[in-house]
Amino acid sequence: MTRFVLVLVGIVGALPAASAAVAPKASPAQAAKARADRLFSQEVRATVATGNEEFVVTATSEVKLNGSPCRFKDVPDHAEITVIEVDKDTREVIKLHFRTKK
Repeated sequence: MTRFVLVLVGIVGALPAASAAVAPKASPAQAAKARADRLFSQEVRATVATGNEEFVVTATSEVKLNGSPCRFKDVPDHAEITVIEVDKDTREVIKLHFRTKK
C-alpha cells in the first residue's frame, strides 16, 4: 500500500513538468516583432512638436501623480518629476511620474 501511494504521488508530481515540456513556446522573433509593433504603432499626439520643445507628451504616455494614473493637464504646477522615460529618437515621453509634497 505504501508503494502505491508513493508511485501515485510521484506521477502526480511529474504531471505539471510533463505538460510544460510539450507546451509550444512563442518564438523570440515573434515576441520581438510584437514588442516593436506596440512601440512603433501610430500614436495620437496630445501636443504637436515644434523645434523649440524638448519633449512631447503623447496620448499614450503613462502619466502618474503620487502613483495614480492621471492626465497630464491635471498635474499641479508644484509637483516634482520622479520618473521620466523618453524615446531618444522622437523625443516623445513614454513614462512621466510626478509627486506632490505633503
